[in-house]
Amino acid sequence: MRIGIDARWMFRDIVNTQFSLLGTLLRQNARSPYDATFVLYTDELNGKQQHDQGGNVVVRQLNALKARSGAEHTSLLEDLWWFGRTIPAALVDDGITVFVSPYYRAPRVSVPVINMVHDLSFLVLQRELLPGHLQGRFKRAVLRRLFQFYCRHVASHTVTVSEYSKQCVIERLCMEPGRISVCYNGVDTDLLAAARQQVDRDSGRPAGNYLLYVGFNSPNKNLVGLLRAYALLPAEFRAAHPLVLRTRPGEEQQIVHAQGLSATVRYSSDHLSNDGIAALVAGARVLILVSHDEGFGLPAVEALAAGVPVVVSRGGALSEVTQSSMIAEDPRDPRSIAMGIARAVEHGGSRELRTRCHEIASRYSIQRAADALMGVIAQRSRPE
Repeated sequence: MRIGIDARWMFRDIVNTQFSLLGTLLRQNARSPYDATFVLYTDELNGKQQHDQGGNVVVRQLNALKARSGAEHTSLLEDLWWFGRTIPAALVDDGITVFVSPYYRAPRVSVPVINMVHDLSFLVLQRELLPGHLQGRFKRAVLRRLFQFYCRHVASHTVTVSEYSKQCVIERLCMEPGRISVCYNGVDTDLLAAARQQVDRDSGRPAGNYLLYVGFNSPNKNLVGLLRAYALLPAEFRAAHPLVLRTRPGEEQQIVHAQGLSATVRYSSDHLSNDGIAALVAGARVLILVSHDEGFGLPAVEALAAGVPVVVSRGGALSEVTQSSMIAEDPRDPRSIAMGIARAVEHGGSRELRTRCHEIASRYSIQRAADALMGVIAQRSRPE
């Protein structure tokens, strides 16, 4: 089996959860190679091509139409050229038996094609909860048509990362359930568990003191709601449990200043290694992720793997991946979120809750996630 992968994201150093699942597959393959050859296609190279991806991984740089080098996002014109001219020729030359795209966009070729849809938040959420570039009704209508076209008429099969996202794809894109597979994201459970053990040894306590948010700074992540909830907690509580925001500062800083939270709200946007992020998560008392919509909720699972309880939004993917056993609150109600935070802090250090966190996280190990995706790929691959 020869698997072609659109790996432009990897060589542009793009950090986006929609690429996490394919990254997990490649990490597991580096640890224990699958009986397959992976051909990673990119339009530019950096130092990462020198990393050891495994003996069964080939990196190919292809000539492509590019608006600018190092760009985080590809334009529609770039992708039309990439998928319309560049990739089809490469797949023939390399004898590829199945092609995987981490995006909804994909090439129309003779070999089976698997595309990926992480979430459909732009169709689920109200206009004001979307980034500015997605608030226009016409833009969302065009995107919906594009998603439908690629999923229904170009890809042989679509992979998504939760049952909730699958249901969104079925309902919003009018897809047949049999053409969609759910492959949950994976996290390095061993790394996170070891980080928690190290934190416990260093601090001499079973739990940290700070509250933590990890993620992007966009309206659907509900940082405004989180800060309003945090402001409702007693001043003594906030002094004992500062809130660390692992994100880039944005307009929510106005609330920080208006509510007098500057002394207890801290930003952490410096570059951290995987070990550094694991230590940050493992050292938290509680992780809070009260998004208005998520396709999966990777930070919540990372926290669970470190034995850290989470406060999440009620319903949707977050309740699904935490198996409805964590504290779930209404993301539209700051008072509800504040009560959830207080309860999580009160019970966060219990041995029973920590054990439950590890039990849930074990479902999302790197090997389980990679094996699930590899099974879908192998099932759709054309015989060599």
